[in-house]
Amino acid sequence: VTNTASGSATQRWRISHLGDGYFHIVNFASGQSIDIAGSSTDDAANVLQWPGHASSNQIFSFRPCEDGSYLIIAKHSGKVLDVAGSEQADGARVIQYARHETPNQRFRLALASSE
Repeated sequence: VTNTASGSATQRWRISHLGDGYFHIVNFASGQSIDIAGSSTDDAANVLQWPGHASSNQIFSFRPCEDGSYLIIAKHSGKVLDVAGSEQADGARVIQYARHETPNQRFRLALASSE
């Protein structure tokens, strides 16, 4: 789910390069990986945190957009992470969806300290 930026460990992610343009994304607070639920290839499948197992539903690529943001693309489905319904309130679900390159599919990355 989405939340207002606070800089807390729950909002920080370790992005590890796996080679060939693919990455594994792990939450600092939970130690769990971003995961497409059930390895689904369907639109609107939930994105959640799950223990790491290095399957393709936990592997992503990043495609830069002209505005400095990124599309985050799931390796197993080719679909992008998407804030459901373009919701802007805290608690909005993050899902995977067919690529439209709309603002709700664009994510900004910023360096964070490892404290």
